[in-house]
Amino acid sequence: MKNLKIESILEGIVVKSNELNLDISIESMFPDDDYRQHNTYIVENMETNVFGVITSYLEGYDPDEIHFFGFDPKMYTYSKAEGFTKEEGFQAFGDKILVRLDCEKFIDFIVNKEGYCNGD
Repeated sequence: MKNLKIESILEGIVVKSNELNLDISIESMFPDDDYRQHNTYIVENMETNVFGVITSYLEGYDPDEIHFFGFDPKMYTYSKAEGFTKEEGFQAFGDKILVRLDCEKFIDFIVNKEGYCNGD
């Protein structure tokens, strides 16, 4: 089942990226047959290789709450180069690379042409 809050935020990111003429990729972090498929997305600025995650699936938290994380693309690239799946990469390196952001900072982080931010 689609998460309408997340869908709305993703639509806003697409609109903002179109206004700024940016190439943004959005894909589910989980396969089609996984119940979390519509609850967790990877958002990538293809020009800066900056990645972020939007999710409502965070263990121990209200599923109606949306969580935003930015992360270091170098660690993500490293995990892929080492042969980790997306899920394995986040499990192995997540505590070192994820930065919690609010919605506004997340969108700025994704569309920022300067690259990675630290969440401040």
